[in-house]
Order: sequence, then C-alpha cells, then structure tokens
Amino acid sequence: MQPLGRFLAVIAFLAFAGAFGFEVWSAEQCRYTQDCAGYRGTHQEPSEQGLTPEEQLALYTRWLALFTGALAIASTWQGVFLIRADRTARTAADAALRTAKTASAQAAHLGNSVEEAKRAATAMENVAGAMNGTLKETTRIADEEFVASHAPKIRVKHVWLSGEIWEGEQIKIQIMVTNVGKTIALVDALKLITFMHESDRELPIPPELPDLLEFFPKPSPHVLHSGVTLDFHPQPADRKLTDADNVALRERTKRLYCVGHVDYRDSAGRIRKTAFCRVLQIPKSPRSYQDIGRFVVHRDPDYEYED
Repeated sequence: MQPLGRFLAVIAFLAFAGAFGFEVWSAEQCRYTQDCAGYRGTHQEPSEQGLTPEEQLALYTRWLALFTGALAIASTWQGVFLIRADRTARTAADAALRTAKTASAQAAHLGNSVEEAKRAATAMENVAGAMNGTLKETTRIADEEFVASHAPKIRVKHVWLSGEIWEGEQIKIQIMVTNVGKTIALVDALKLITFMHESDRELPIPPELPDLLEFFPKPSPHVLHSGVTLDFHPQPADRKLTDADNVALRERTKRLYCVGHVDYRDSAGRIRKTAFCRVLQIPKSPRSYQDIGRFVVHRDPDYEYED
C-alpha cells in the first residue's frame, strides 16, 4: 500500500503544476490578443468560454483546493501506512531482539552444559583411569600369586661327556634341561666348569672355584614351556686331560667334576636358579679304551639345589 500513496501524491502534484502553468499561459495570452483589447481598469469582459478572469481565478482556486485536499489525503494515507510500517518494523525488531536474547541465554546455558559435560567427562576419565590402574594392579598381583604358586621349575635332565678325552682332546659337555613346573620359564644362560679333585676330600666351597664358563641359548632368553626340554649342544669346557689326569682317573685317586647352574626367570620376572653337580663315574670293567664312563649326580646340597 505504501507505493500507492506515493503514486497518488505524484499525480496530485503534476495536476497542480499543470493547472497552474495553464492559467499563467492563459493570462499572458490575454495581454497580447485582440480579444483582450477591451481590458480597461477594473472592467473585464468575459472570455471565449464565457468566464471572466475573476471566475477563472475562482475556478483555478477551487481546483487547487481540490488537488491540495487530494494531496493531503494521499499524504495522510501514506503517513498512516508509514506509521503502520514503522510499528511493524519495531515489532519485528523487538522480536529479533527477544530472539537474540533468548539465543544468547540458550548459548550461555549450552556453554554451561558443555562445561559441566566436560567436567563430568574428566571426572569419569579419572575414575576410569583409577579403576584401570586398580584393575592392572589387581591383575598383576593375581598373576604374581598364580606364578608364585605355580612357578616354573628347571631340572637338569642329562649331563653328557663328549669327545675323546683320553686322546688329549678338549672336554665337551652336553646338557639337557626340562621345565617340570606349571608355567613358562625364561632361560637366560647356562654356566659351568669342570675340574679335577682328590677322591678322599670334600669339594671346595663354590667361591674357591674359578670363574664359570657362560653359554647362552638361542634365542636368549629362551621361552621354555612346561614339559619342554632344552638341549645345550656340546659346549667346550676349556679343559684337556693330561697323562697324569688320565692315570689319576683310572686309579680313582682323583675325580672329574662338572658343576654349574641354569639361570632363568618366571613370567613375573623373578630370578631363579637350578644348580647341579656331576661327577664322572669310570666303569669298573671298561669294554674298551674309549669307554670313558658317564656323569652321575653328586649329592652335595652346596652344589645341587634349586632356588
């Protein structure tokens, strides 16, 4: 409706301007034509249309009043719609402001909710972390208790002498060990030494022995499951028997010992050890010169034990 009011105002203004211009033009023509020659003083004759100048002025004034009224009506009409439009705009602005305030309040509430959710999530993470740590610790303790009550156990199954020791060759020892426990064993190393000792004397305490030779399984550490045997293939013992040693062994004035231990760990990482002591038993009636005998267990708790 607002464009209609503007259109009416423009039409009224053009009509007013046209009427005014026409009257001015008519008055100018009246001064220079013969129809107006009788104009004198205040006496004026009627025009061709039968109207005197006073009547023409009155008619013009009437039309001017009409157009002015129409213009006033159009302006009033436009003002009414401008006021209504202003009210509508104010209402829309107020609604937009209320919507903005509501959105701001919701955003603030959402921000508070997000912060509360973050704090709750952090608290839950802390609780979950604590529970996870407690669970891990509980599991670790349970595993350790299980391993302690079902520990691996390495037993030295065989100790064999290899090589032509009577011919001056280097002594070689082959050892086989078995896990007779209920859980896995991590075998780290085998340590051993061979030495000659008088038959009528007790074995020396371990600190008096030379440094033990060290051998590593492949791979190292070697995972040895329950009931499985690990074979340490013939290992050089860094010793050769002299002629005097041969005579002493044959006459049984001395004995050849092989002592050592197997180092291993359980699944909880606790270090364990199985020590062994073997003595070479010479056959009483050897079948040949190459019948060198075999190692048997020497029952000495300082050398034969399990940790």
